[in-house]
Amino acid sequence: HVYLWRFDGNASKFKLQKDEVEQVEFVSLEKFQADITNPKTYKNYVPHGRYFLDIVKTIRKELK
Repeated sequence: HVYLWRFDGNASKFKLQKDEVEQVEFVSLEKFQADITNPKTYKNYVPHGRYFLDIVKTIRKELK
């Protein structure tokens, strides 16, 4: 699963449950959008079709 949220805290204090989370990576919305629109970097994400693009669009709308 992919979870997106606005986080203004200190990422180094973020605690993961090792038995439930395999990997976490913090990226900017700009990098995420660039990654999911580039076939070479999109393969680094679990395929979700247009879902990611819809999420980015919704976030950008909310940030206006």
